[in-house]
This record gives sequence, C-alpha cells and structure tokens, in this order.
Amino acid sequence: MKIKWNWGTGIALTYTVFVIAIMGFVISSSSKQIDLVSADYYDKEIAFQGQIEKLSATKNLNSALEWKLLGDSIFLNFPVEIESEISGEVRFFCPANAKNDRASKIGTAGTNEQVIDVAELNPGRFQMQIDWESDGVRYYEEHSILIAGN
Repeated sequence: MKIKWNWGTGIALTYTVFVIAIMGFVISSSSKQIDLVSADYYDKEIAFQGQIEKLSATKNLNSALEWKLLGDSIFLNFPVEIESEISGEVRFFCPANAKNDRASKIGTAGTNEQVIDVAELNPGRFQMQIDWESDGVRYYEEHSILIAGN
C-alpha cells in the first residue's frame, strides 16, 4: 500500500506527531516530584510578621553574624555585642529536594561561636536559615551555601 503524499496527509501527520509529543510531555511531567517550599506554608505565611520583626532586629545590630565553611564544618561567629547566651536553630533548606533538608541546634555558653558539622548533608545548594535568640530578642539571617561532594 502506497500513501499518497498531499496536503491532507501532511496535516494528519503533523497533528498525530503533535498529539504524541504533548502526551509524552504530560506523562513525563506527571512523573516528576515537585516539592513545595514547605509543607505548612499557610501557617508560615500567617506568622510572617514575626519574621519581619526578626529581620529588623538583625539589621539593627552594630556588627553582623559572620560564617565560613571549612571542610565539613560551618563556623558561626555571632555579633560581639551579644553578651548573653544564644539559642536557636540553623536550618539547611534544599530547594531541589525536601529530603535533603536538615536542622541543627544553636547553643552557645559564654562564647559567641558555634561550630556545625555538615558532613551528613548531601552535596548541593542550600539556603542556610539561621534563627536565633538572645535576651528575649529574636534574630534571623539567610545565606546561600554550596556543599561540595567528597
């Protein structure tokens, strides 16, 4: 059987290829896992005013929180003007995969330094979210960080 090539056959072939391509895209995209920024994003949106107040308090400090990544550790140096104990949490948020998210407690006793081990983190880009408190005042900072593979 020989197909006669004319404009009708071309249109039918074009539509058939288009439908197959769209179906392939739909199947491919439905099999991808898409993580929300946070599972409880609505509750976090309601508490956003508190976040604004933390950012404002952080901005009003005379010196900034300093951090550096050396090997498998992150060294946090809190502002020298903070003279009391510091508590809080450092969250490592992975935008690409929620399964890679981790959190670590902050607890300084008499010193403004904290060392956090990041050896258990998978290689990739993270948002390091530092949420800390001293003398009843809450602070918040966020930094992008790249964990390299071994």
